[in-house]
Amino acid sequence: MPIYTHPLDGSPKFPTNYLSDTEAALRTLSSRYREQSNWTNTLTNSKDLAEWVKNSKPKVTLVRTSDVDFLFQELVGYKKYVEKLEKTWKGLGPDVDAVWRMDGLLDKTWKKRLVDAAATLAEVPNKNRGWPANSPKEQIRDLLDPFMYAFVYNETFALKNGEFSQLPPRLPNEPDLEQYDHTGYWLPSEFIISEQGTSTKISSYINNLTLPGQDVLFHPILEKTFTQMLPLFDHALADLAGGGCLRNRSTRTASYTIGEDDYIGDYYSGNEGQPGNAWTPPKMVASRMLRGKTVKVIVRMLEVGLSPSNPIYQNPDPEIDGMANERIIATGMYLYAQQNVTNVSIEFKHRDFYPDREEMRRVRDSEGLLCRRDVGTTSMKENRAIVFPNVYERYILPFKLQNKQRDGFVKILCFHLCDPTDKETNQKLQTTRTVPPQQPGQFESMIRNTRRLGNLPEDVFQSILGYCIGTIMPMKKAMEYKETMVDDRGSTMLFGVNYDDDDKYDEIIENDYDEYGDGDFDDWF
Repeated sequence: MPIYTHPLDGSPKFPTNYLSDTEAALRTLSSRYREQSNWTNTLTNSKDLAEWVKNSKPKVTLVRTSDVDFLFQELVGYKKYVEKLEKTWKGLGPDVDAVWRMDGLLDKTWKKRLVDAAATLAEVPNKNRGWPANSPKEQIRDLLDPFMYAFVYNETFALKNGEFSQLPPRLPNEPDLEQYDHTGYWLPSEFIISEQGTSTKISSYINNLTLPGQDVLFHPILEKTFTQMLPLFDHALADLAGGGCLRNRSTRTASYTIGEDDYIGDYYSGNEGQPGNAWTPPKMVASRMLRGKTVKVIVRMLEVGLSPSNPIYQNPDPEIDGMANERIIATGMYLYAQQNVTNVSIEFKHRDFYPDREEMRRVRDSEGLLCRRDVGTTSMKENRAIVFPNVYERYILPFKLQNKQRDGFVKILCFHLCDPTDKETNQKLQTTRTVPPQQPGQFESMIRNTRRLGNLPEDVFQSILGYCIGTIMPMKKAMEYKETMVDDRGSTMLFGVNYDDDDKYDEIIENDYDEYGDGDFDDWF
């Protein structure tokens, strides 16, 4: 059984209790306070903290004095752990629940190498990248696009029993399962992590690094960046396995201690319970850390470009990463360059199950989405990396040009980590170690650089190349499969699948939810 929860599991284990207004305020204020560069030095007493809360913008209100005391004590707990981390990893710390961040991820030399390497991808002609003809007008460009030359069932060749063969899908028997892509999946690479966690080696090529020499250029940079992010992944996975995504700070009475009618009346009058479950560091279990393991990772690089004619980025849709085929459990994002844009932030949300009907009605009416509540918002800035569990839906909040007369951009590198504990998925998930490059240029470059084949006479080499040419996928066909996968995955990656009987609640809310009287309160839990 896999250790980690995936957003498309049939019975997800992330939060089931809705977040009260008090808890939402505590989360927001805690994250905002810890965003200050010197917060561990300014945190001295609850009185000063109360003054900070009063003056904090945008305004967030804490009604009770006990809420401020709770916030202070929780921040003290954060402070102790951050100061402990600083002894080993400078800039590492917790962000919103189960999200971890690190500032100053790469030094100037490594960061410049990444920027320069990425520029070589941006210079490749659109027709060779699979971008549509109008892509210069689009705001988002995938420099490394996992949809291009993905593993396609019954089309892509993989090495099996010493021979290349086309593999059929190995999916559950139910053909209509929404959580699976029946066309194919994003093709991961294998990352070998040292026993001490101080280095990473990419044992195979990175999909869609198509030009000869790109592997030599990119591999050291990607290996260095991923190694720097290892403590982020370890902490996020520890939170995911240990319930860090489940934390509810506000507690309610677990059972009726007063008459049911009185309790319900008090409940609806605004009794949200007292805060009591403060943040605690995740339990770091050595056997679950990534050090000493070979993991499957999907690499993606993208840039968001704004111009005077298109000055605002706005994407209102929530997203998760991948499908059940890849079983991505955590994603690392590194913002390695930005210019002339306002603050970039990512908002995380989760689905709530079985909330009380009044809360569900309010959430639906205010957001237009059934049973989604905020987890928190993370600020992104240049040279900051974050890792978050894929059980969270995420939104990149709108941002715009600072100077409307000049272009601006944001450039991001992503590592999508496939679940290393799910043996069934790992057996089905081919990697670039067993799948030859499907792009003509990359395939020839790879085999020419091998020790045995690369030293053969040219006529013999060309003969072997001709024999293997059947593993190549033409650009036109790769584009067609990309369009199919994007269309098939669209609604699931944006909105997930219906884990519970949402239609039942829709009917209750939209038609006659009042038929459930107070006497039926237990039916909702």
